[in-house]
Amino acid sequence: MIGEITEKLNRFLVRNEVFQTEPDVVYFCVEARKLLSRLSEVDRNKFALLKFYCDWALHTEKTQQLDVIEDILIEMETDVTEAGLKFVSMNYLKPNLSEFLDVVGLENFANKDDTWINFSYFLSRVLNEQPILTNTSTKSHVKSIRFKYGHKYKLIFLTVEIRDQKGTQWANFGDGKFIRLQETLGKH
Repeated sequence: MIGEITEKLNRFLVRNEVFQTEPDVVYFCVEARKLLSRLSEVDRNKFALLKFYCDWALHTEKTQQLDVIEDILIEMETDVTEAGLKFVSMNYLKPNLSEFLDVVGLENFANKDDTWINFSYFLSRVLNEQPILTNTSTKSHVKSIRFKYGHKYKLIFLTVEIRDQKGTQWANFGDGKFIRLQETLGKH
């Protein structure tokens, strides 16, 4: 079964115009998720971040398996600008995806700039308004992360909400840049 899925994905990935639409990314996530479920437990654990993104792409919100991104959430709380930029550009996902593609013998599009840009752009669009909603089980004060697609300017925006004793902060990113930090003082 792994061979059949790998063959289908390789045929898909060697097309000239791969990742030109949101359905292309969803198809990849579904098939990658099938491959992940058939790997050894050691390899499945190694690619937990990729599984997280694949699952996220297929759900209206992500509220489970947040332990996989615990370090990212803590990094966002510590330096929301740097971590937010890495998150919106998919730089946390890229090395994990690249290693997965190599391990399962698929065309490594993560190392091809144009293809990677298309993949990450359309993945962001798939994740539009499908927030990560944290709960009290995480060590971080990050409460939500959400992508929003700006139809007017065709930009991807990312909002990170952080709540602590001081109040609530929203860090906003658009077009791969930090835009602004808004704060509401007081407990919420």
